[in-house]
Amino acid sequence: QSLGKVDRKLLKEEKEAILDSYHNKDWILKKEGVLSYQDNELMKKISNEQDNSLNKLTPPEQEIIERRFLEEFIYDTNTIEGSRLSKKQISSLISVGIVPANSNKKDVFMAENMFKAWNKMIEFAKDSEINIEGLRELHKIINNNIETEETLGQFKRIQNYVGEIITTAPQFAEQKLNKVFRWYKSAKKKMNLFEVI
Repeated sequence: QSLGKVDRKLLKEEKEAILDSYHNKDWILKKEGVLSYQDNELMKKISNEQDNSLNKLTPPEQEIIERRFLEEFIYDTNTIEGSRLSKKQISSLISVGIVPANSNKKDVFMAENMFKAWNKMIEFAKDSEINIEGLRELHKIINNNIETEETLGQFKRIQNYVGEIITTAPQFAEQKLNKVFRWYKSAKKKMNLFEVI
């Protein structure tokens, strides 16, 4: 059976992704774009100023700031994935549980799941170190009622893209993620959290 033109292009891109991943030319932890010393110092200064500002707030004020950040985070993240919920609808949904009228179920699940995943990340930050199993758990939470059961908590099986950028090939996803976790453990000992993220 012959392959159409589109199929050949996909196969070529997938082969390119596999070769790039194999030769460590994919985007994971490249040395390009590393911040200069001055940029790094500026980030530290901004991070410290932010910490100082937040520490001056009362706990209720801190909670308001955190809630606003979370609403923005969920809105931005889900909009990238195609959600049509507004910031106000997301706020109502996660604050008081009001499901927007005429909303798409997937959009509602995306917002609710991201809220649950955020709480799980806070739990990880307090209680343990994030690892591959924790990441798999987050994937299950984020995609609950959206993806099929057999894909929840699993590594990607097909090539994906970020705009025009070809990401790590599926065959190397777990290996590259382990590399990221090793880097993270090392980096967090040398840098503050703002720099690592």
